[in-house]
Amino acid sequence: MSKQDTRIPDSQVNKALEDSIVALDKSRAQGFAELTALESAKYTVMQRDRARLAAKFGEDDPRVAALDEGVALHRERVTVYQAEMLGATATIPKVDDHSWAIHGHVLDAKLQPVEGITVSLFSGETWERTFSSSCTDKQGHFQLGPKAIKEESRSLTLKASQKEKVIYTDPVPVAIAAGRLEYRRVVLNEKNQTSCESPPESKPRRSK
Repeated sequence: MSKQDTRIPDSQVNKALEDSIVALDKSRAQGFAELTALESAKYTVMQRDRARLAAKFGEDDPRVAALDEGVALHRERVTVYQAEMLGATATIPKVDDHSWAIHGHVLDAKLQPVEGITVSLFSGETWERTFSSSCTDKQGHFQLGPKAIKEESRSLTLKASQKEKVIYTDPVPVAIAAGRLEYRRVVLNEKNQTSCESPPESKPRRSK
């Protein structure tokens, strides 16, 4: 009598892992939502106290200056928590053993989503058209793939562009390999207006 095969199919394992990640992201999103609500409430109370003290003692009073620092701190925390919520609530691309994908968010210097930024992959100065490009939505989200990968793994560079001009180059290479899924957060130096277009054309190579 042959022994019964007790191995769990890869598809079942992948499904269980995918469900676990989704559940964890939902839990993270809920946690950040609660933290955001708490910090927002503190921010509102401190703003009210600051206005009351400023009206009574003047803008130059040390107690007003101290509250200004607290207000700025809580405002910064709310911004950070909201940015984290974006990542936790984003739809995760489905990748199998033969495909690859990358997704993420483009934010401005104040960690606010930027819509209409073109995100694409480059090999040196050459746009890898086979991976197309992605235009960020209102949440600043972008996604390249899922795409079937048949060749050996390699590394490319993620760039963000606007009006055919590169405005950000990710210093961390993007690994292209079957079964790989990545998340990236792109933070720009300054806020950009919406203008989703094709990536900049590669410069023609000079013939020797």
